[in-house]
Amino acid sequence: MVPGHEIVGIVTAVGSNVSSFQKGERVGVGCIVGSCRDCEYCDDGKENYCANRAVTTYNGVDVDGTVTQGGYSSYIVVHQR
Repeated sequence: MVPGHEIVGIVTAVGSNVSSFQKGERVGVGCIVGSCRDCEYCDDGKENYCANRAVTTYNGVDVDGTVTQGGYSSYIVVHQR
């Protein structure tokens, strides 16, 4: 596993419920790319303390069971939050 946990890239596609970003926009992705977004920590914007399942950019297990590959990946899918 090659870490690379701070990612900068260009948005190539957005989901129908995304309002914060547009295709072609430059973005940065932090070390936490997923969480339950429902516990007390996530509600307070502290996803890194998620009580249920914080997912890191590298060597983390995502909700679909895949292992995250870090900043050297060809692409990454993240929540707009």
